[in-house]
Amino acid sequence: MAVRPRGGLVQLKGRKLVGVRAMKSVLATKNAYRSVAIIGVVLLLMGCGPSTLETSSVEKLERSLTALREQIELEQRDQLDEALKYLVGDSAIVSEETETPHPELVLALYEPLKGMTAEGIVAEARRRRLEEVQTAVTELEEKREGSDEARVVLDRFNLEKSRVYKRNRGFLEWPVIEFKAENNTDQVIWLIHFRGALLRPGYDEPWLVEEFDQLVLNGLSPGERDLWRIEPEQQEWVSLIDPHPDFRFTLEIMSLEGLGDTVIAATDWGDIEEVRLALYNKTLEKIRSSGSLALGIPPR
Repeated sequence: MAVRPRGGLVQLKGRKLVGVRAMKSVLATKNAYRSVAIIGVVLLLMGCGPSTLETSSVEKLERSLTALREQIELEQRDQLDEALKYLVGDSAIVSEETETPHPELVLALYEPLKGMTAEGIVAEARRRRLEEVQTAVTELEEKREGSDEARVVLDRFNLEKSRVYKRNRGFLEWPVIEFKAENNTDQVIWLIHFRGALLRPGYDEPWLVEEFDQLVLNGLSPGERDLWRIEPEQQEWVSLIDPHPDFRFTLEIMSLEGLGDTVIAATDWGDIEEVRLALYNKTLEKIRSSGSLALGIPPR
C-alpha cells in the first residue's frame, strides 16, 4: 500500500522514494540537451554553406576570395576570375600571396559584391556583360535603321573604283587616295564628303580612318563621271599600305551637297559601323552559348 508523506513524495513498498520535482528536473535536462544538439546541427550546416565575399578589410577580403575559390571546381574558378576581372578590373585582383596596393580603393571596388557567393558574382558579371553588349547592338541597329533612306541616295553616286597607293614626293613617299565615280542621282553634285579607312580583321575599330571633302568645280551633273586623287593628311597611310595585306581599304560616300551648301543626302552609317555590328552580334551569341564573358572581343 502506498503512503503519501508530506513534501509530495510517494513511497512504494520495497522501492526508493522518487520526488516529483526530481522527475521534472530530469525531463528539463533532457530537453536542454536536445535543444543544444539541434543548435549544434544548425550551426554545423551554416558553417558548411557557400562562402561569401567580405570587404571589411583587405585581410578578410583576401581570405574570403581564397575560400570562394576553394569551394568550386577548376572550371568555375576560371569563370570567377573572369567575372572579377570584368567587375573590378585587372589592377584590383588580390590574393594572399601578394601585397595589395591602395587597399582603400580596392575595398571600394569590391564593396558592391559584399556578401555574394562565387555563383552570385559570376551571375552578376554575366548579367552586366550581356546588358553592355545588347545595348551596343541596339544602338547600332537603331542607327542603321535611321540611315536606310539616305544610303539609297548616296549609293546612286556610284564609286566605280577606289584605291590607296604611294608615290614619291621628292625624297619622301606620300599616300594617295584615288577614286572614280559616276553621278546616278537626279541632282548636280558640288561637294562630296567621304571617309577612307583601313579595317583590321576581328576589330571593331579601324586601324586608320580619315574623312575628306572633295569640291567639284562646275558641279557633276547626273550621268557624268570623273576621277579624283587626294593626298591624305595622315602620313601613317604610307607605313600601312604594304606591310599589312590583311587590312581592307574602304572608301565610302558619307554625304553629298548641291549648290549653296544644300544637303542632298547624308548618313553616319557605313562599312565601319557594319563591321562593328557584326562583331557585337558575334560577341552576344558567344556569351549566350557559353559560360564565357567574351572579354577578348568587342565591345569593351
